[in-house]
Amino acid sequence: MRITKKIFLILLIGLVACQKETRKSEEYTEAVVPPSYFSTKIKLPANRLQEAIGQTLPRLLLDNKIKLNKQNDSLKLTIVRRGGLDVSIAGEMISTSIPLSVSSVLQKKVFGITVSNEDNPVIFAADVKMDFMIRLEEDWNISFNCSWQGLKWIEKPVLDIMGFQLSIEDIVEEQIANNREILESVICKTLNRTISTRNIFDKVWQDLQKNNAVTKVPFPLYLTLRPEDLKAKIFALGHDTLSIQAIYQGGIHIWNRTRNRDSTLALPLRQDPVGSKEAFSLYADLRIPYAKIQEIVTKHASNYPLSYKEYSGKIEEVQIHPHQGRIGATVITSGDLKGKILVTGIPYLTHKFIVGLKDIEYEILEADQWMRLTDLAIHSTVKSYLKEMLKYDASEFFQNLDRSITQGISKSKLANKMDIQLYFDHIELYDQGILQEELQLVCLLEGKSSIILKNLKLKK
Repeated sequence: MRITKKIFLILLIGLVACQKETRKSEEYTEAVVPPSYFSTKIKLPANRLQEAIGQTLPRLLLDNKIKLNKQNDSLKLTIVRRGGLDVSIAGEMISTSIPLSVSSVLQKKVFGITVSNEDNPVIFAADVKMDFMIRLEEDWNISFNCSWQGLKWIEKPVLDIMGFQLSIEDIVEEQIANNREILESVICKTLNRTISTRNIFDKVWQDLQKNNAVTKVPFPLYLTLRPEDLKAKIFALGHDTLSIQAIYQGGIHIWNRTRNRDSTLALPLRQDPVGSKEAFSLYADLRIPYAKIQEIVTKHASNYPLSYKEYSGKIEEVQIHPHQGRIGATVITSGDLKGKILVTGIPYLTHKFIVGLKDIEYEILEADQWMRLTDLAIHSTVKSYLKEMLKYDASEFFQNLDRSITQGISKSKLANKMDIQLYFDHIELYDQGILQEELQLVCLLEGKSSIILKNLKLKK
C-alpha cells in the first residue's frame, strides 16, 4: 500500500510538471501595427468665418475723386464699411453682404455757377453683395477669389443743391462699377494676406506628434501619433458651415510612458483625398508595463482565496513576466497550500472587455504543502481557479477610452485650435506582442468623430 501511494505521488508530480507540451518559441515578439485610417470633416461654421472676414477687411475701401466730364464736374466717393456682415455658404462659394456707408461730394456747374456740397458731404447707406470662390491651396492656406455682385441702396443717393433735388444714383453706381476691380483687389488681397489656415494645420500636425496625456486610470497613458500622410479638400456642409474633408494615415501609440522624438515630420503638401466616407479604423499600439499589470492582478487576486476540501491558501503576490512567447504569471501562495505556481497563457479581450489568459498551462515550481495533495481532481480545480483569478474586467477603461482621449486632447494645445470629439463604435483586440518589459496590445478602434475649427488664424 505504501509503495502504491509512493508511485501514485510520482505519477502526480510528473503529470503536473508535464501539463504543457514543450514549446519552442521566441521569448519576445513584437506585433506589426497596420497604419491607421482616419477620415473626418473639419467644420468651420459660417459665423466664425464671418468673424474672421470682419476682423480682416479694412474699414476704408475706396477714397477717390473722379472727373465726370470736360466741364470739370467731379465726384468724390468715400466708401467705408459700417457694422457687421452676413455670410452664407453654397458649394465652394461664400456669399457675403457687406454694409457700406457711401459719402458723396459733387462738384458741378449749374447755370454757369460751380456748386459743391464739400462742406456738407451727403452720406448714404448701401449693402454690397460679394461672392468669394474659395479653395484650399497646396500650402494648406485658403485662397479667396472675389467677385462684386452688385449694390443695394438702403437710402437713395439724392443731393439737395440750392433747393434742387438731384439724384446721383446712376453717377455713383457707374463710378463704383468703374472702380470695381480696385474694390475687389482691396478686399481679396487683404483676405489672402491676412487669413492663414496653414498655421493651424501645421500646429495641429506638430502637436499630434507630441505626448498628449489621455488618462490616469488605471494608470497614466499618453497618446502620440506617427503621421505618414494627410490629404484634405474643402467643400460646403449646408448653408452655414464650411467643411474640410481630411484623411489621416499613420501610426497611433498609447503608451504608459512619454515617447521622445529627435525630430517631427513636416506637414506635407496638400493633395485631394480619395473618397469622402466619414469614419475611422485606428490600430492603437497600446503598451502596458508588466509592473503595472502586476499591481492590478495582485490586488485583484486578493479577492480570490484558494481552498480545496480541508485545505486553504492565500495569494501573496502575482509576478507578471514574459515566458517563451507567452505571458507568464508566477503565483506565490501561503497557508495550507503554500508554494509557487507558474501559469502561462495568451492574452485575450472579449467583446465585453474582459481581459484574461487563454490556453492556460501551469506547473508547480515549489511544491511544499502541495506535495500532500494526492487527489487528481485538485489539478482541474486549480486550473479553473487560475483562469478565473487572472481575468480582469477592463470595461470601464475601454468603454470610456474615447471620452478619455477627448478629455486629454481638450487639455492639450490642440484645444486652442479645434474642438475634437471621438466616438468608438467597435473595439477589438487585433494582435498582441510579448516584449521584454511590457505587454503590447494592438487594438482596432472603429467609429466616428466631430471636429470643429475654433477660429481662423490672422497673420500679424
